[in-house]
Amino acid sequence: MEVIGENIKKRRKELRLTQEELAKKLGYKSRTTIAKIESGENELNHTKLAAFAEALETTPLNLMEWNFNAKRHLQQIRENRDTVIIQNLLGFMGCKIEMMLSEEEHKIIGYKVEHKENSFNITVEEFYKLINSIKSYIKFTIYELIEKQSEAMRNK
Repeated sequence: MEVIGENIKKRRKELRLTQEELAKKLGYKSRTTIAKIESGENELNHTKLAAFAEALETTPLNLMEWNFNAKRHLQQIRENRDTVIIQNLLGFMGCKIEMMLSEEEHKIIGYKVEHKENSFNITVEEFYKLINSIKSYIKFTIYELIEKQSEAMRNK
C-alpha cells in the first residue's frame, strides 16, 4: 500500500495540488486522511482508488504501478475472468494452459497448451478466438435448452 500512497503524493505534486485541495476534490473534510493515505497508514479499497485516480487525472493502474511491477501485473492477468474460465474448462478436458510473457515488457506473447504427451503454443489471438468460440457454444447450448424447455411446456 505504501507504493500507492507514494504514487498518490507524487501525482498530487505533479498537478500542484495541496493535500487540502485533493481532500476537498474527493469530499474529505480535512487533509488528514490524505496524509495518512500518502504515508501508507490508511489503505484504499478499489472504489476509493478509482476516485483518487480520477481526481488525480490518471488511472488506478498507474497509481498501483502495475505498468512497471511485473509481479503485480502478472497477478492481475492471472485473475482475468476469461483466462480463469478457459483454464478451468481445459483442465476438465485434461489440458493445461499457461501464459507466456516477454522478458522485457512483461506482456503476454502467447499461451502454452499441454494435453497428454502433446505440448504446443498458441498466439494471443488464437487464445481469444478459443475463448469466444467456447462462449458462443455455451450461449448456443443454453438457448437450445431454453427452447427445448419452452417447447415441452407448450406440449403439456
